[in-house]
Amino acid sequence: MIAAQGLRVAPWLRNLGWTSVSLPCTSKLVLPEASGVYAYGEICRVGGLPASVTWLYVGKTSTSIRQRVLSGHHPDRESNHSLRDWLRVAKSGELWFATLPAEAVDSVESHLIRQLQPAFNVRKKVSAHVA
Repeated sequence: MIAAQGLRVAPWLRNLGWTSVSLPCTSKLVLPEASGVYAYGEICRVGGLPASVTWLYVGKTSTSIRQRVLSGHHPDRESNHSLRDWLRVAKSGELWFATLPAEAVDSVESHLIRQLQPAFNVRKKVSAHVA
């Protein structure tokens, strides 16, 4: 959970029931077969403790977080070039995910992108500022 790892986040993010896994995430057992949102972050640690997070990408799925992450975000198949390159070399990255009803994923993803300003969500960040 985010709070358990000592990261500062908005209270509404804590209430989503976030779970994190270190990359590379190859275990199918960890990821849920449920709709939800997910975020990739680069963790800066001091003395082994998380000191800060640079958010890189926020995504959503209305079907299965497991399927989306394991198939759609594989370094050999990722269409977002920046995310693909990062996934290939990520050493201190983590994947955070929270399950949500399918009808809530669009609005939560948009809100997360506006709040976190992830580096690799370029098109969605631009459209979020325009809207």
